[in-house]
Order: sequence, then C-alpha cells, then structure tokens
Amino acid sequence: MASYIKAGVTAGASCDSTTSNVGAALKAGYVFADVANRSRGLVGADGSAPGTAPAAVVDAKAAVRYPRLNDAVMPGSAERIVVNGTSGGGALSTVLGAAGNDSEYDPYLAAIGAAGIDTAGHSTLRDDMLAVNAYCPITDLGNAYVAYEWLDDILRTRDATGSNAHPADAAEIAARFAAYEKALNCATRTARP
Repeated sequence: MASYIKAGVTAGASCDSTTSNVGAALKAGYVFADVANRSRGLVGADGSAPGTAPAAVVDAKAAVRYPRLNDAVMPGSAERIVVNGTSGGGALSTVLGAAGNDSEYDPYLAAIGAAGIDTAGHSTLRDDMLAVNAYCPITDLGNAYVAYEWLDDILRTRDATGSNAHPADAAEIAARFAAYEKALNCATRTARP
C-alpha cells in the first residue's frame, strides 16, 4: 500500500537515541530520510490510478537519486546509502536493491521529474546503493505467515513485546518454515571463514 510522508524527527524536539531508531541513527552520525511512495489503491483527482506498478519502485529510486544529486551540500556520503524496510517495505527495498541503475526505469523516472534524467531521457545519476537491510521482505505471499512466525520465533519478538497470545499456534506455524525452505530446493552455501 502507499506510504505517506511522516516526520521521523520533529524540528526543535529532542530525540531519545535509546528509544528511537531514528534517534540512534542520528546519534551515530547517519543521515536519515523517511520516504513515501505511490502504490495500489491510490486514486488520482482525475480518476486515474497513479500508484500502479512500477510506481512504488520508481518513487524509491527517485528518493535515492536526490541525495546523489545533493551529495556535495549534504552531510554524509551518497556513496554509502543503506535502504531499510520491513514486510512490504522489505520487499520494496529488495526490488530497489536489485534494480539499481536499471535503465528500464528511466522513462518512468522522467515522467515524474526525478533528478538525473536528461532531455533525451537517459540517466545522469546512479540509483544503486551500498546495502539493503530487508527485514522479513514479503516477496512470497503464499508463505508470508510462515516466514513471519519463524522470524518472530527466532528473534523472540512477541515474547519481548508480550504480544504472543497463542504461543502454541505460533510455534506450529513457525515449524512449517523449515519444510518450506527445503521444498525450494536451493543449493546449500557454506560460509567462508
């Protein structure tokens, strides 16, 4: 679904780095940007559907281009952009990472007036990033609940927040994840020392 601009930090207010992820990032010297995007369900004033694919990815790519354009005048470095997302945002972050510098998006970027598209419709800015942090990206809708329950179980998220009303059910769903992964028939990779 579409996300909307929201203030991660209120101008003039203090930001507690012990209770706020944004505050912790700022205290560590990071530049933080919260990005909105168009997506399904959005209806334009003319009745059009401006949020149809690939609008969400195009908006995210435009957001990556902005610090690249302004790298010389902003703190930090646009060479060290890290994108973060959870759930649907994790899926969007995953696609954004995989589609860095893909010229197929240039016409869509030109249509919204994104930075770094010349008059011939070609990109003059990069929109790749250093890293993607995708927490439980929902890229496989048929197995999303299994993946979430497994991740919540491994990280003890619900235990920490006291929100696990049905622990036996959650454990049973999480247990299905191993069978799901095995069914994918992916080659096992060995970590290098």
